[in-house]
Amino acid sequence: MNFSVTELKQFKVNQKEEEGSPESLIWDYPDFAKFVGKVKLSAEARLISENVLVTGQVSANLRFNCVKCLNEFEYYHQARFQQIYSFEGEIIDISNEVRESFLIDLPMHPVCNPNCKGVLPNQANQHNPSVLYSDELKSDPRWDALKKINKNKEK
Repeated sequence: MNFSVTELKQFKVNQKEEEGSPESLIWDYPDFAKFVGKVKLSAEARLISENVLVTGQVSANLRFNCVKCLNEFEYYHQARFQQIYSFEGEIIDISNEVRESFLIDLPMHPVCNPNCKGVLPNQANQHNPSVLYSDELKSDPRWDALKKINKNKEK
């Protein structure tokens, strides 16, 4: 998104809204974030003495895999930004600030639900029943010696 310095000098304030594909507004995003639909961007540029204050927000629906249970879930993400620009040329390009504010605020460890217990042994994944776990927990044979000691103490 761009703002014209000439228009800002004339009108003092300029508001814009844009809706587009993730590739056009957030061009380089991580693989773990899958966009659902379009990215929405709204910004306001305001002339303040010899500078331009740009404030705005960018939002989109994303799809993540939960780091605990591995189920896919949808997440609404919204980020705000604010930047001061000096007059350098006729166009103020806010693309970098939009991208950085959106990406920096993405969850590092997305969780589908704050109470998610994760993948439990001996249970099928709710959203993918083909992922089954054995009825018996298989233990590491290296722990067998400790189990024998523990059984002897109980007798």
